[in-house]
Amino acid sequence: MRKVFHTITFLLCACQPPADADSKTIPSSLSQADTLKIIPKPQPHPYWTDLARVLGGLRPMDTLYWKEIFYDTAWLNYTKRVNYLWENRKNTLYDSLKVWASRELQPYHEWKGNVFYPFSGADWPSIYYTYPHGSRYIFFGLEQEGDPHFLRLLHPTEIVHNLQGTYATLQDLLRLTFFKTKDMQVQLAHGKVRGLLPVFLALFARTGHVIYKVQHIYLKSGGEWDTLAEGTRKPPQSAWDEKITGLRFE
Repeated sequence: MRKVFHTITFLLCACQPPADADSKTIPSSLSQADTLKIIPKPQPHPYWTDLARVLGGLRPMDTLYWKEIFYDTAWLNYTKRVNYLWENRKNTLYDSLKVWASRELQPYHEWKGNVFYPFSGADWPSIYYTYPHGSRYIFFGLEQEGDPHFLRLLHPTEIVHNLQGTYATLQDLLRLTFFKTKDMQVQLAHGKVRGLLPVFLALFARTGHVIYKVQHIYLKSGGEWDTLAEGTRKPPQSAWDEKITGLRFE
């Protein structure tokens, strides 16, 4: 019998730049030919970055698109609970973990290559505060990853009214510092906001990251990955098939 793993791969870019990061003027000493060589910096994806903030209990940047949730008691209650969980865990564990790793795990704390975390669930903060400089983070586990194409079809109020599983999973991580796999399989399989996708996004926002891209991927037989086309229904999966799907974040 084959075990089915989902693979979640990250290419994480820098934390959110200051508001004036793109407003620098071109030095007058540059020639016209030089100015043509300047490549504009890629911009964060507005929807995925704001969705990550909403899921992390933070106010989104686009107040027009998300305006209906600001007075929605479901989101206000969710925000209050997630804020409490995150601040408590950050103060009691993650801040200390970062200091400890910088002292005890050198030179690995400064590692800038691939960081591999097997059977991780969505435990992003632990690995990020331990190895904050990785260029790519590879996670895998037994839980379903979720479907970004389906999630984008949901109205903002549908999203905030379907966060019971996301909150329950965040609660386990931020109170216990680990996930209960059997509970996650139930928590993340019901409602319209499913899988580990919303949990990862919430934790990205809480660690100060913006999102440039979210791709639904699958592994080919040779180990290469490819993208599931937008609108493509996720293939059925069981313990006996060979299809391995996942998410890729930048």
